[in-house]
Amino acid sequence: MDTLQKLFEAALLKQSKKAMIGRIIQLLERKVKRRGVSLTRFQKIRLRKLLSSENFSSTTLRFRGKPVSAPRSINFTKKDSQEVERYYRSYLRNLQVIVEEVSKPQAHLLLCALRRSWPSQKTKTRRLIKGFERRLLASWKVPLDLLELHVNIALELGTGFNEQHQKAVKLKRPLLIEVLTRLHARACQVASEILTLLKSGFSDGAMARWRTLHEIAVTALFIEKHGEKMAKSYLCYEAIESYKGALQYQKYCKRLGYESFSPVEMKTMADARSNAINEFSKSFGETYGWAASVLKNFNRSFAQIEENIGLNHLRPYYKMASQNIHADPTGVNHRLGLNGERFLLAGPSNMGLADPGHSTAISLLQVTSCLLLLQPTLDNIVLAKVMMSLSDEIGIAFLRAHKEIEAREQHRSK
Repeated sequence: MDTLQKLFEAALLKQSKKAMIGRIIQLLERKVKRRGVSLTRFQKIRLRKLLSSENFSSTTLRFRGKPVSAPRSINFTKKDSQEVERYYRSYLRNLQVIVEEVSKPQAHLLLCALRRSWPSQKTKTRRLIKGFERRLLASWKVPLDLLELHVNIALELGTGFNEQHQKAVKLKRPLLIEVLTRLHARACQVASEILTLLKSGFSDGAMARWRTLHEIAVTALFIEKHGEKMAKSYLCYEAIESYKGALQYQKYCKRLGYESFSPVEMKTMADARSNAINEFSKSFGETYGWAASVLKNFNRSFAQIEENIGLNHLRPYYKMASQNIHADPTGVNHRLGLNGERFLLAGPSNMGLADPGHSTAISLLQVTSCLLLLQPTLDNIVLAKVMMSLSDEIGIAFLRAHKEIEAREQHRSK
């Protein structure tokens, strides 16, 4: 950065000097025009070279045709100096234009240089990443393999459940099955994302994604608890969210360079919102309005949904996960990947995988069990217990790996 700053300062000096010389030559042109002659292109070049060399001694210019009327010398007055000074100050005030003139070619040159060097740098970087991931897997192989098995089982069970109910001619609780099937599919996707982040050493990112998985699990359990009507309310709430999103889009679409919704489109969404509110209640249009039939108070929140199904004891973990999403000072200063150390972490780490790993296993178990036990057959009960046992094993394996790494790091620091 210091190199660029020095280049910028040199270029700024060059540009400002060029502007000053140009202004001085303009003044000279005005003066000689009053004598009845004009400066030729070659004379301007000569003057520019003279001024660029900072040679401010007198010089002689020869003009063809009629001789210049007396006086034959042209001097700079105090008024001329003041005019040049005012121009220079005005020029510097327009610094944004100067920065653009200077930075644009410099940025182009730098980008070209970076592109030329990137192939070799990319090979080196990827080699380092692969080496790091091999070392990480050596430490966390057992829990990561178990978690991958856990995710795969959940995915297969969800696929089987969905295929079975798609073939069914008549379902007793079709909306509840649809909502929980969709929530389970999303939970499997998020769990796969978390697994990918853990394998790459991004424990803080994995914890942030677990927050989403926890929200999916809590929502699924809440809807399952309150049945078909709650499932219908949840599905119809899309009209509220769609209209709210459309209003924000309309507000900023021009600034973003996008087309706005037509009046007809906005009216269609507004009507859908009104119809949903008329069908349920006035409070349906508020935050978490889909849960208003159970959460009667005005300021409904996700914490109240957690409390309703008895998962509010996970609030501390949810708060920790939130710190990896928002830019609050705790999230900036404390990272899972640092294990309490006060350093800057700008990439992956082999620390901190236990909390997001075990939490993922628990939340995925909750969503999958919720789906399976819609039909509490012996097969489904056994499958749910298999995942429960595996979830406990995952927790133990993650904790063991964490303690081994911690002991190894403490031994190194001695």
